[in-house]
Amino acid sequence: MNMNVIQFSPGRSGSTLIWNLLRELDCNPKKMHQITYSRKMKIVSTIRDPRDILKSRLLITQKEIDKTSIDQEINLMLVCGMTTLTNIFSEPNVLLLKYELFYNDFDYIFDSLENFLHIKIDSNKKKELCDKYDITQMKKISQKYKHFKNYDKYTHVHGKHISDTCEPNKWKEVIPENFHDYINSALEKYIIIFGYDK
Repeated sequence: MNMNVIQFSPGRSGSTLIWNLLRELDCNPKKMHQITYSRKMKIVSTIRDPRDILKSRLLITQKEIDKTSIDQEINLMLVCGMTTLTNIFSEPNVLLLKYELFYNDFDYIFDSLENFLHIKIDSNKKKELCDKYDITQMKKISQKYKHFKNYDKYTHVHGKHISDTCEPNKWKEVIPENFHDYINSALEKYIIIFGYDK
């Protein structure tokens, strides 16, 4: 295949899984959290409920969850992909994969990639990739490393990469309730743009 695909997404939105699948499919993906957009690019992006992205970012930092840490991580989220993605996700050269749809659903990913990239993925290859990148397997890799700064050089899975609250819509279980209204207000634009419920 050997196409040059840009894998561009906000961090903590499932981008590492998609990058690995693209790599295994010989799409030569370049993984980025910041880009200067061009219509000449072939871009595969991921998005996740911004509140779950925030939750995941806060878990990685292991900081106390307070207004300061929330503001810091929201600002980083916006700089590292979210703002740019809001401006380009509906462009014809951008495929947007929603975390909530591809979480534990490889068929959704494969169907989307086949349609967007005009490729056919062999059924044996699909099974191989499902087995190799199943979330249980990825957790085993992640558990080999104590800190997020350490990671597996092949898969780019970091320590603490996959939390016990990686399922969709778990942010309320991690972020204290007294911050929920504040977060909904701060992220309202992005929640609405990407079609999530307030």
